[in-house]
Amino acid sequence: MYCFSSARSRALRCCLITVTVTEREEHRKLGLEVLFGVLDFAGCTKNRTAWQYLAKCLRQTLTGNHLAWVLEQWTPRKSWWPGFHFSSFRARGDWTEDRALAHEKAFVAGTLLGRGCRYFRYISKQDHQALRKKMKRIKKLVKKYSIVNSGL
Repeated sequence: MYCFSSARSRALRCCLITVTVTEREEHRKLGLEVLFGVLDFAGCTKNRTAWQYLAKCLRQTLTGNHLAWVLEQWTPRKSWWPGFHFSSFRARGDWTEDRALAHEKAFVAGTLLGRGCRYFRYISKQDHQALRKKMKRIKKLVKKYSIVNSGL
């Protein structure tokens, strides 16, 4: 039977925790890459689950101060994603077909393009009594996590 000193066992636990955190961060980075890749395809523009996961992943990634990961995925797409996913035409269609999808996309659009984005502005101006609280929360999160003029 081996007996570890308390300092040695603390160091071992710290090493194991570091490995776990690193693996978790690698998975998060890979997940971000996969989600952006999936949403590049026209068949996935209305996939609510993918948008929900992307919104969650963006929040977690930006909370973890990994702005570079988001920019790495966003930079090659910022010339064509706004027209492809975040136009006012798409916003009107998404709002009438699936309001939950519209809210998820509005958060992502606001985070990536700022609060001036057409999609975000259209969804935030929709006056629906039951969803005001949710939109207020989304606006607060976009203000906190937006990568446009970000100080992260």
